[in-house]
Amino acid sequence: MYRAGVASILSQLVREGRLSVIESLAVDAPKTRLFAQKIKALGLSGTLLVVTDRLDDNVFLSSRNLPDVLVLATREVDP
Repeated sequence: MYRAGVASILSQLVREGRLSVIESLAVDAPKTRLFAQKIKALGLSGTLLVVTDRLDDNVFLSSRNLPDVLVLATREVDP
């Protein structure tokens, strides 16, 4: 039932055009400016939830000062 709920949510996000899948997201140093530039270069804006299979320290540290960005590992995601 949990998987069906997550699948339903993801399907709805795809239909609304609010889901982007990116192969990899990495920054060289834990700098907020670098992360913001990377996000802008990808064409993403507004409130952003980044779900990753492995939590990279540089991505986590560089994103935590951005008020509309949340970085989570897959095990932390809850419908």
